[in-house]
Amino acid sequence: MSARLLDITADRYHADEDSDTPTLNATVATALILETPAHAKQKHPRLMDGVYVPRHTDAMDEGTALHQLLLGDDRVDILDYDAFTTKEARAARDESRANGRVPMKRKAWDEIALLGDSLKAQVAAFPVVPPLFVDGMAEQTIMWDEPSGIEMVGCRARLDWLRSDYATIDDLKKSRSAQSRRWQRAFWQLGYDIKAAFYIRAVRAAFDVEPVFRWVAIEPEPPYALSVFVLSPQALTAAQAKVDVALDLWAECLRTGVWPAYPAVVQTIELPAWLQPVEWDDSALDEVPF
Repeated sequence: MSARLLDITADRYHADEDSDTPTLNATVATALILETPAHAKQKHPRLMDGVYVPRHTDAMDEGTALHQLLLGDDRVDILDYDAFTTKEARAARDESRANGRVPMKRKAWDEIALLGDSLKAQVAAFPVVPPLFVDGMAEQTIMWDEPSGIEMVGCRARLDWLRSDYATIDDLKKSRSAQSRRWQRAFWQLGYDIKAAFYIRAVRAAFDVEPVFRWVAIEPEPPYALSVFVLSPQALTAAQAKVDVALDLWAECLRTGVWPAYPAVVQTIELPAWLQPVEWDDSALDEVPF
């Protein structure tokens, strides 16, 4: 499979419907590194135990709405219902989903619109070159073959925003805190570095360009504070090494059909340094007046 740029719905992308064999994406690659192959298998729509059902959460829908407000990606149906509890409201919601769109209650849309207005203003004013979310394409899907140490691996990625010159990938994250120290703590726990390295490979495979990956983190409550982050060269090199490991694990597990979880050994919990006991001098008791 040569690299392909596809215009498909998010549901079709997440279901992995456009390849003869299961493909690796950033979510599954992250699970391979931060969890186990067994967890990665369960996150894949074509390998998981049970029947894959597309997930639609309020947080995911709000993220799509925010993308629409910032990027002009028209995928949200604004429905004049207070809740999806009546038969009529549920029918309207389900029809929207069936058409590959995102149904959203008017009140929820109005709340997201306030955040979106602040986001657009801050993004436009942010002093960075090239500008954020300008001169590009939203929600682009790339499929390509990536070499591993075992064999070629089919991969897929869906990019929030890719510049027309392929120089940057901009990724929008609604975050409880965009304060640098707090956001970076969550960054490593969630494996965002792996996603960046994976997406950079997608653009490299499709367009022979090495882009810069930029995260735009915005808080969902006033004052809607915003921060922009990039990986250092050292951090990106380490992230690419993680992707190499994920590719090898994926290829091996697909080849053997074995998806191991945690090791079947009793593991010892060591006392961390910050809990090490302080040496106690018994002679100090002589000075204590009982």
